[in-house]
Amino acid sequence: MKWSIYNISDQTKEGNTLLYNYFTNKIIVLLPELYTIVKKYDSNADEIKNIHPELFSTLCHNGFIVDNQVDEANEAEKKVLKELSSKSTMHLTINPTLDCNLRCWYCYEEHTQNCYMTRKTMDRVVNFVKSKTCSKELKTICLSLFGGEPLLKAEKIALPLINEIKDVCTKREKTLIVHFTTNGVLLSKRIADLLASTNLDIHFQIPFDGGQVFHDKTKYTKNGKGTYQLIIKNIKYALSKGFSFTIRCNYTNENIDSYYELVDEINNIAPEKGKVNFFLQKVWQEKQSDELNEKVNKLKTYITGKDSILNFAEREMLKHCYGDFYSSAVINYNGDVFKCTARKFNTSDRIGILEEDGHISKTEKAKLYDMKGFIRRCHTCRLLPVCTICVQNRIDHGFCKNALTQEEADPQLRMRLKLLTEDNIYC
Repeated sequence: MKWSIYNISDQTKEGNTLLYNYFTNKIIVLLPELYTIVKKYDSNADEIKNIHPELFSTLCHNGFIVDNQVDEANEAEKKVLKELSSKSTMHLTINPTLDCNLRCWYCYEEHTQNCYMTRKTMDRVVNFVKSKTCSKELKTICLSLFGGEPLLKAEKIALPLINEIKDVCTKREKTLIVHFTTNGVLLSKRIADLLASTNLDIHFQIPFDGGQVFHDKTKYTKNGKGTYQLIIKNIKYALSKGFSFTIRCNYTNENIDSYYELVDEINNIAPEKGKVNFFLQKVWQEKQSDELNEKVNKLKTYITGKDSILNFAEREMLKHCYGDFYSSAVINYNGDVFKCTARKFNTSDRIGILEEDGHISKTEKAKLYDMKGFIRRCHTCRLLPVCTICVQNRIDHGFCKNALTQEEADPQLRMRLKLLTEDNIYC
């Protein structure tokens, strides 16, 4: 027997040791006397069986100790590919429009005015869902409404689509989960009530650009009016209808300190723990610095304070990108099909065209995304079991130039361990 190459350890505030195997995703807590045994026999795992049979059995059962013949890198690759090729869940993203009611300075999208999904394209989307839900393997559809601003003309596009897809899922006994990425301005009482009437699990991600002063400098209406208070009002009502939210904080060195105001405001209207998550995201044009990192960490500590009912959505970063799953698709307002939303929706980059009967006619670009595997260098990388470098990144930049050693991977793995465990485990 041998120690797994995918083990790391860290200390808890009580003086115990967390042992984490990031291939099996198992965590065990070792008292000091047990960790002493583990350290003593770190080059001879078999000896632990003679010293402490129960500990040895636990370590083997959870993958910390493996058979000498096991090729862990090969097994890790198989596990990742099996997860990505799963047919039990379909990730479907729809852009009802690429137009937007706001014009944020940092947005990467080129908003196309007056471009909306037609009834003809909506029918094609529903036919696509019908064709996919024939599969007995498919259990859940994760429907994401993106854009542009997906709530523009919501009663003509987003709401009818949701209801029609819901009808298909109900008849085929599939679970439907809905997610909106929206600026929240159009999440009015009427729209919230109509969405609540679907009785679906609906989640919203809404971005803020700081407290009211900073936010209103970036997100304002065509007549120059700020949107901060309107969005807070809309969130408050939507929370009362049972919806959940991720508050995305697009921070810079200039606005980071103003988020305390937003945190207090959201904390006061959140009805219960688990309904609101915060996600801190640096504006991509902003340079990273030690000073900024320190401010971010202070804000995180404030958000998770003892009186807070707020959570972090950072665990989502530990998962694979929706676009990496073979069953995922992004359907643009005009029927063009893509894999990724973090790109401009140029027709020349589409991977397919949604046909009238709901099937997708693939383009030559689609071949780029058929990367069903890793290269040899990946097998020596210590991040292989938890690799989340998306296919789009590989297309744009190629595979990583170098496989990470244990020392190089260690900071990322420790952060992963910290996110997986509750804050009270750590100092």
